[in-house]
Amino acid sequence: MSNDQNKDATNPISNKQLGSAPLPLIMPVARRSTVAVTGKSGKSAKAGQRDKDRPEAAQDEPVSDLSAMNDMNQLTEAEAAARAQESADAAMSVRRGEASEEEDEAAQDLARSTQQDDARLLLAQAGSSSSGGQAAAGQSGADAPVSVGEELLRQAAPLPGAREKSGADWFESMFGKDWKLPLAIGGGALALLGLASRGGGGSAGNGVTNDAADAGSTPAVPSNTWNLTVTPAAGSFMAGASVRAIAQKWVGGQWQDITSTTTVDRFGRMSLKVDKTQVTAQDMVRVVIRDTGSSADHRDEVAGPLTLGSTDMVAIIGNVTSDQQVTVNPLTTLAAGRIGQDLSAANIEAKAVAGDGLFAHDIAVWPTNDISSIGIRLDGPQLDLQKDKLVLDVPLSLNASLATVSGKSIGGVNGLSYGYDASTHVLTISKSSGAAMSGLDARAIVKAIQYQNATPSAGDRSATITLTDVAGNSSNTGATWSVDITAPASLTGTLVINKQISYKMLSIPDIMGSANTHNLHTGESADLTSLLPAGMTPTSFLSSLKGLYTEWGGVTITSNPNTTMNKYTTVFSFPAGFGMDTPFSLVHQGGGAVKGENFKFSSPDGTKLLLNAVDGFYILNTDVYAFKAGNMVQSYDIGNVRLLYQVTTDNPNSLPTINVSYDGTKASAGDVISLYEGDKLLGSRILGTTDVGSTSATLDVTVASSLAAGNHVITPRFSDPAGNVVVGNDIRLAITGDAVAPVLSNLRVNGETPDTQPINGSATKYAMIAETPTSPVTLSGLDQNLTFSGTVGGAGADDSYLISVSMGGKVILFNEVKAGDFSLTTPANILAPGMYHDLTITATNISNGVNNGQTAIVQNQTLGWYWVPQKLDSLTGGAGDDQIQLAVTTGGINTVIQTGQGKDTLTLGGFGTNDSTRLVATVSDFTLGQDKVKVFGQTITKDNLNTFVTASAYNTSSTKLVVDLDGAGAGGTSYTLYLQNVAYNPGNTHTIFGV
Repeated sequence: MSNDQNKDATNPISNKQLGSAPLPLIMPVARRSTVAVTGKSGKSAKAGQRDKDRPEAAQDEPVSDLSAMNDMNQLTEAEAAARAQESADAAMSVRRGEASEEEDEAAQDLARSTQQDDARLLLAQAGSSSSGGQAAAGQSGADAPVSVGEELLRQAAPLPGAREKSGADWFESMFGKDWKLPLAIGGGALALLGLASRGGGGSAGNGVTNDAADAGSTPAVPSNTWNLTVTPAAGSFMAGASVRAIAQKWVGGQWQDITSTTTVDRFGRMSLKVDKTQVTAQDMVRVVIRDTGSSADHRDEVAGPLTLGSTDMVAIIGNVTSDQQVTVNPLTTLAAGRIGQDLSAANIEAKAVAGDGLFAHDIAVWPTNDISSIGIRLDGPQLDLQKDKLVLDVPLSLNASLATVSGKSIGGVNGLSYGYDASTHVLTISKSSGAAMSGLDARAIVKAIQYQNATPSAGDRSATITLTDVAGNSSNTGATWSVDITAPASLTGTLVINKQISYKMLSIPDIMGSANTHNLHTGESADLTSLLPAGMTPTSFLSSLKGLYTEWGGVTITSNPNTTMNKYTTVFSFPAGFGMDTPFSLVHQGGGAVKGENFKFSSPDGTKLLLNAVDGFYILNTDVYAFKAGNMVQSYDIGNVRLLYQVTTDNPNSLPTINVSYDGTKASAGDVISLYEGDKLLGSRILGTTDVGSTSATLDVTVASSLAAGNHVITPRFSDPAGNVVVGNDIRLAITGDAVAPVLSNLRVNGETPDTQPINGSATKYAMIAETPTSPVTLSGLDQNLTFSGTVGGAGADDSYLISVSMGGKVILFNEVKAGDFSLTTPANILAPGMYHDLTITATNISNGVNNGQTAIVQNQTLGWYWVPQKLDSLTGGAGDDQIQLAVTTGGINTVIQTGQGKDTLTLGGFGTNDSTRLVATVSDFTLGQDKVKVFGQTITKDNLNTFVTASAYNTSSTKLVVDLDGAGAGGTSYTLYLQNVAYNPGNTHTIFGV
């Protein structure tokens, strides 16, 4: 695109980055150890001495097949099996609390011996023909790396060898070593896990475990299947373990089961047989280990020195083109979680663009406080040193060196120095004081750097980031992007001559069910023919539908087949293209379950309009915002149904629509067509996939808020995320008449309590609703609503208005109100806890007369809504004083809370669970003396602090807190909280709790 096309020349940034994966793992090489280290947690000196006295191979010395066979001469298969059973019995005894401390130690030693026995047994059976690599010293067969990728990961975080007390402690022992990930596992973990060939923990003929079927006992794998042999790194499975192994492949943006098994063989392994017709060499495949027992804690499932933990264990193994051995451990689970996020459609299609940062995705950070410098080297065949620039605090030219300048701020990190070497194209950033930077500092700096190109020229550029620590260790990663100069040459806007659009609400009376007229029950149909607005057919009415509101009831909810309860409601927005016989589902929160019913509209003869209740469903232990599909059958009734539909009035149109024509072959999904009057944005639409590809594409864009009477000049404008801008022709129109637009005022919001907060546009004084439960045992029954209130008017005192509220990208509330004060409540649990910046409230006059269709909008307001879901995902707070409740988390230690600026409070509670392994979270930016931690229902003082809290160093730069939620000392329910970049200091623990 030339400069003359960029008519207003407001944005010289003109690139799109095409990379689709987050930054890969960066790990200083000097920190990589060469052998798995056996942990000593929970062991006495006596047990440690027994380990010391046991002869072991020298470090890095391979264990030969021959020596293993010699060992087998001294240990028969029956003896090995007997020892394995003894180990399993001992482990069960310890887990049930029946063993003494000394017996516990003995059981751990015996389990380690059993693992070594199993390794020897498998090696001996493989015989001298085995081509697999050998276990390093200190590694058992189950623990030995079976791919280059896994070995790299193990070098980064050696597996401990001692049984931990809980799943949370297990993760801590895995990640609590002093290993540093300035930038954590992202899409680059695919390469580290060896997914291009054999993958995360799996390899054909590359592992220490037996690659061949057990001759004489296990049948040969049929030629039409691939065999995946699964073993947890924690040790072999116990006989009869309540555990399921599942193989899944990535299909259509989600993981799809392809086979599973619950059978454990006599060697403590599970074998998944994958039909060759189910997978291709291009399919991404993973293995999931899941507890099927009632406690779902994975305990007593493994005979080795570790439990499996409290969550599913996962390993991504890439494409399956041969039999494979698969080892599953916490690190492969962590990597798999990140990769699963990276594979999502949103991330695959995402583009990091100029103006939003040089790099495509958010950068996950692991605690470190010793980054000495950040280096960024620019390269690529189309790097234009004359026109390309990097934007730090100011634009940086690339064609001339810059001597080091100090006192700079980038990405909110102050006190920085940077310099640029034009001969090597390297930018170097460090602290002016010589102090080290933290991982969070590095993340903020890198994310803030932008790329500019004043006169776009197409082609690829690349950048390499190098992080160097204070000891001189360094590592790097890279990104490639391409400048996009494609934009429509021009666009033309044409005024669509139409009348004012407005809305009506149709309330369905008690004509629902045949026997119980107030309720519509499964299998029944409500005849709406008599309610059709004048001049509308069933088809035209459905095409005008915009939303539906309903209440829920019936025997399963109210114990009455002819009543509903206004506590249980649903708001549904009809999608584009909705029509006859299109199925749709309505759901609501009912305690700890999401309950719903499937519906469709039909017209058997073209004149009747029926609303049909097809079947009902529910799913336990989830919230509406996280609902995907029901898995159990149950019938539910709806009643008090209101249908929102669009109508055309006879009034002049104060919300004009502009039809914009453009070349869709030079546009992309995600580009924007907007309407402006001068510098004021009147309305916009984001292009979808159906809006691009045609040379003669057109799109209707409507003004969002009513224009005042008088003359107006509207200009359409095309823009893309790269900064290309094309301005269209001016469109002149006159708004006639004396219509009055609505006025919205006194807008407020509250949660379950009546304490309201004003809605305003302040970045630091935004509305913040914090819903702390009134009882500690309420997790499965938390129905959380938002209530929006305000005043609407501007026209007649008896006029009616449609109030709609959208947030989180969807409509969460609509209803008809009279002029004056209003108060409307959302359905329960409709959005996840977190910070929202798109709160929009719209008022449309729907009274007959000249004001019908007049609209006012208050948009893009900020609201922080914090409450206790059944499983909390990672979230980011705002710049104000947020109050965030932490209970059960989705990812445990991998659930990251970023509090943001301000004085934030974290309230810890079980809220219905006493399973401490589910009460784990990480806080990435806790600030001593500013943020604080509280315990629900308890008062912590300096005097009783030690009763509640055990604090320790997580690594050199982070603190681990184990907080007893009832203050009763050992044995109670506890919450484990990891504070990144808060170095452990016994003298500061009280400060964390604000005492």
